[in-house]
Amino acid sequence: KLMGSYFDVDTVLLENTLIPCVFLVTATGMGDLDPSLGSEDLPKDSQVKLPLWMVESLSKMGVIKVLVPSIYSEGELERYLAGPVSAELSTNYFHVGSKISAIHRDPKLQNFVLDLFTGERYKRLLDNSLNSLETDANDFERTLPQSEKK
Repeated sequence: KLMGSYFDVDTVLLENTLIPCVFLVTATGMGDLDPSLGSEDLPKDSQVKLPLWMVESLSKMGVIKVLVPSIYSEGELERYLAGPVSAELSTNYFHVGSKISAIHRDPKLQNFVLDLFTGERYKRLLDNSLNSLETDANDFERTLPQSEKK
């Protein structure tokens, strides 16, 4: 489900996040996705980046294998767990992470994204929003992605 309306700029940008994929079949007429091939068709096993909205459809059809983006790699997950409050996350980190984990049916990634969103980071966000009358919360707010500022 989309986070905003059809005309919401944030939603459009979010759904156009590029996700690495591998084609499991030859994709006729899709050679433009990888101009370096110089071919009209995209051969089987070609690795390309596709927008999230397209990835969801093509993966359901079994046409592509979705690769987990490097920002969700084991090393990155450990870095976020070490200091989740100070980690700089992109605006769409949680949304894309939940979509990728659902496509992969990866409970470890699903739980991680949920824990990161609702754990220490959420507690700090809530604490700053409720107690900001007495302190200057601007420094903390600058570290937040746009989705968490809303």
